[in-house]
Formats: sequence, C-alpha cells, structure tokens
Amino acid sequence: MTTETETPIEQPSNQPTDTGALSEVDQLKAQLAEKDADLLAIANAVLQNIPDGLKALIPDDLTPAAQVKWFNKAQAAGLLVKPQVPETDTRKPSVITPKVDLNQLPPIARMSYGYGNK
Repeated sequence: MTTETETPIEQPSNQPTDTGALSEVDQLKAQLAEKDADLLAIANAVLQNIPDGLKALIPDDLTPAAQVKWFNKAQAAGLLVKPQVPETDTRKPSVITPKVDLNQLPPIARMSYGYGNK
C-alpha cells in the first residue's frame, strides 16, 4: 500500500500583498469621496435657486453633475424663468381726462382729436 501525503492547497487571495498599494487605493477612494461630496454641495447650491413649484421637474435618478447640466439646459431654454408680472395699479380712477399735447400727436390723430371737441 502506498501512502499519499496530502499537501494543503493554498487558495489565491484577493487581497494585495503590498501594503503600499493598499494605502494608495484607500487614499484615492478618500479623494474620490471628497470630490463627490464637493460636487453634491455645488449641485445643491445651484438647484436651491429653483422655485418650489418647479423642483418636481428635476429627474430624481440623475447624478449631481447631471442635475447641474440639466439645470443649465433648462435655464437656457427658459423653463425655469419666472414670468414677469407687471405691478398692479392701485391708484384711484380719475374722472378727469388727461390733457393731450397736440404737438406730439401725428396728423391723423390731431384731426380725429379735433372732431371730439366742439
């Protein structure tokens, strides 16, 4: 009878053996997380200028960078511009007709103005 000696088979490790490479990867991940946080803060600052009624138009599944791009396109298209409402005239109505300067009127308007006065 032959006896076989079993040697343990080592499983390959997914972890790198070089600790310098591991720390470099961790540094890059930390820098990436910091840049993502900065981008998110910038996107929130840009998007807070949108009126509350129009915030529902922003797609939810976009990244912060894509949201800023969407905002810039929507603003260029005039989607996010508030309409300019003229100020309401709150003066009392006047019963006296205003004086018209006849020298400023065109000739046809002067003639028609003269028909109304007797």
